[in-house]
Amino acid sequence: MQLPKQHLKKSGSLLGAFTLIEVIVALAIVSLALMTLMRLHLTSGSLINRSSQQTQAVLLAQEKLSLISATGFPKPQTTSGTVKRNLQKFHWQIQVREVSLPEISSSGKGLREVIVRVSWRDGQNEKQLHMTSYVADRRIL
Repeated sequence: MQLPKQHLKKSGSLLGAFTLIEVIVALAIVSLALMTLMRLHLTSGSLINRSSQQTQAVLLAQEKLSLISATGFPKPQTTSGTVKRNLQKFHWQIQVREVSLPEISSSGKGLREVIVRVSWRDGQNEKQLHMTSYVADRRIL
């Protein structure tokens, strides 16, 4: 097959063709862009996982605080346990302490501090969440 004469250079090579170096440079640019996109995708997946774990920990802490508040005026004590949610193990601890405030009642009692601690493992690191609430004795209000 003969090419028209307008596509040929004087040396006989094609006028509109890419050189090997141009193809290699283009492939290098495309591969760098793809590697950057892959790294971005992996980072976003990791951030989504961490966000999910934190959300589950917050929901667990709120659930424990709600249970304590629903029981009325809690006794000073410490309880703990473990729960598994979405293939992640969470350890929780509830500490109820007496808070003495003479302004509240003549005995200075009638307010309890409720501290909920939730911990979980994120790879090699241990993460923790603390929530504190106060429950008043309804008899003194």
